[in-house]
Amino acid sequence: DAGAAGPDPSVIAAQFAEYESQLNRDDAEQWNGHGDLMHSPFKREQLSLETMDKTTIYSVGHGDLLEKDFWEVLQCNSIRTLYDIRPTDYRGELYSRHQRFSVAALRMQCRTRGIFYKSMPIGRESAYGTLAHIKSDEGQHTLIELAWQAKRKRTAFLGREENWRDDPRQVVAEELRKVGHTVLHVRSDGGTEPHEEVTQYPDFLVREEERLRLLEKQRQAGELSRPTKSRLDRSSEAVALSLARPAEEIDAMDEMRGAANQKELVIAQRKLARYQRKADEYGAMAKKVLTSVPQWIHQDAREQAEWVAAKKKEKEDRDAGRDPHSAGGGGSASSSKAAEVPPPPPAPCPAPALEVSMADAALAAYLDGDESDMALYLQGQELAESLKAEAADAQPCRDAAVWEVMAEEEEDAP
Repeated sequence: DAGAAGPDPSVIAAQFAEYESQLNRDDAEQWNGHGDLMHSPFKREQLSLETMDKTTIYSVGHGDLLEKDFWEVLQCNSIRTLYDIRPTDYRGELYSRHQRFSVAALRMQCRTRGIFYKSMPIGRESAYGTLAHIKSDEGQHTLIELAWQAKRKRTAFLGREENWRDDPRQVVAEELRKVGHTVLHVRSDGGTEPHEEVTQYPDFLVREEERLRLLEKQRQAGELSRPTKSRLDRSSEAVALSLARPAEEIDAMDEMRGAANQKELVIAQRKLARYQRKADEYGAMAKKVLTSVPQWIHQDAREQAEWVAAKKKEKEDRDAGRDPHSAGGGGSASSSKAAEVPPPPPAPCPAPALEVSMADAALAAYLDGDESDMALYLQGQELAESLKAEAADAQPCRDAAVWEVMAEEEEDAP
């Protein structure tokens, strides 16, 4: 009898499988909002951006806004959660052109305003840019966290530029739009505009992976060229002002206490060790000095210094091996004799295009740490020490003389 057969067992099994899947997703979404949502294999298996409930997520860029204007923009849209997705450099550190939008400053400002802040960079150099990073598991996990937060509170992700079309955060907005989420871009006047479909990403995003891979190879090979400074930055007056400026004091313990998770703590420790290494190397002329430094930071700084010295020695040996004057004959004895012969002195630097004196060039070489011409480097070290001593002995007179020279240059300018 067809009427007495009851419902199809396969339909019942499919319904129970759907119920089980929904219960598993609900269990996977159980999170207190601290740490990482996708830390466990169960959550990574159950949660995906496509199966998350569709929500509205805001996008904002700080640009050159004042601190007061930036927080008024967020207040106009009742933002309670802010995810900082700005890309970082190869060290994992984020540099902002305005100190008020640094990670430490934003975290403190959000805490005073009751806003949850979390830094989860998308597009760091070690992941080869935004387009490559967004496809990785880490990039997808960040998007899932954004959707999870937006389901519970008004959530925004932060970029560098005010116009989202000029900012890498357009990639994040496009990925969210593709799976059905609504993205609203916040303008500098507090208004919003819906995200438009991006058919072609700008050239700076398309070529980013190729550029960063080439940069990584050059860095590993020690072939990165230092940025060229302008004539004004290389002048004796600018160098004297830089040397006379008091060193910035950084509390090492405060820096480590500001880390929100283990990853940020590792980055902070590596940065502090680098500051300590620079302070040990430059002594009284260091631009940043650490206070309340634990012993293991000193140990890390010494290990960094040994690693840098080894890399410099390796590069010098490699350059000497390519030189025809240091090439050996054929056996091990000849190669050892060739190694004992000191390499020929480096070729003199070509004359600079600008009319820069040798004293300025020597000071710039010492401040930049450029030891390619050791004689020039040592000359710059002597000049820097003498300028430092003069600045300490006659600070008021020197400042007046510098401003007088600058005023005369402005009067002589066409």
